[in-house]
Amino acid sequence: MFCDRPFHHMQLNVDGSVKTCCPGWIRKPIGDWRRQTLDEIWKSADADDVRNSITEWSFRYCNRKVCPMLHHLEHLPKSNGADTKQHTVELRLIMLSLESTCNLTCPACRNKLVGAKQLDQSRERVTRDVADLFNKRNDMTVMLSGSGEPMTQRTSLLFLSCVRKTDANSRNRIHLFTNGTLLRKNWAKFPNADEFHVTCFIGIDAGTKETYEINRRGGRWRDVLSGIDFATDRFEHVALIFVLQANNYREAQKAIEIAERLGCDEIRFSAMMNWGTWSESEYKKRAVHIPGHPEHDSFVDIFKSLRSDYVRINMTTLTRVLNK
Repeated sequence: MFCDRPFHHMQLNVDGSVKTCCPGWIRKPIGDWRRQTLDEIWKSADADDVRNSITEWSFRYCNRKVCPMLHHLEHLPKSNGADTKQHTVELRLIMLSLESTCNLTCPACRNKLVGAKQLDQSRERVTRDVADLFNKRNDMTVMLSGSGEPMTQRTSLLFLSCVRKTDANSRNRIHLFTNGTLLRKNWAKFPNADEFHVTCFIGIDAGTKETYEINRRGGRWRDVLSGIDFATDRFEHVALIFVLQANNYREAQKAIEIAERLGCDEIRFSAMMNWGTWSESEYKKRAVHIPGHPEHDSFVDIFKSLRSDYVRINMTTLTRVLNK
């Protein structure tokens, strides 16, 4: 199976849509968590349609420009006519991304602070449904959160307070997408969650204090370093996330050295996307990964020379650019 996400993966998004992977990577939703149960969404005709687009090798709903799975599409064989019935369809991973609440205002993501709001009925219901499924099933992963900071989000905190480890779910995993600044302060409030296998990605986007506090606006360098140190001591796998732009690409090796020093397992570099916070012209000034940018060649030279003896370097969405 070239891409198995639609067969095992469900992402619940802020706007009510449910998709089978990152919303920026796939256009077609498979349901709406505000009006449907998880089971109805997973067994829907739209879900089967997305799965068929994979087995038919058409990828008609996928964004080929940003999906790292499709960067080598030209080297893949053509469809063999298989359909989804030949592949196991089993929900194994849920991304809980129901709020955009965050303690930072990173310019790449938002223009203003999004504070916590009262938990509405539909969000509480679906969060409890996810926690209930997690408590009953084994070999499941729940990810928190792709659209803000889980340590500030009422839905993520509710999920963490609802999970209970038993023999029936002892192999389950919790994965955090976090800016790391609140981990040391808040994680101890969830001892039940801490009993599971926990992994996390921590956004850093810099190799120095000065650049970090620009790119992760509202964050303090000392807090993120403390959070990374806490995570590597506590969690099974810790990766730093470094979203490339014009003001940070020269600090990539420094970020790798920070990952090494603090005991991270991996650092993941990725191309920046425009989430509507910048004009097109401003985005193009920052997007050094795009050929034609005045600093593109310098970026390529630097990134091809990155090295680490201890930390895995993952180029994710930059792979195609660097292989040209």
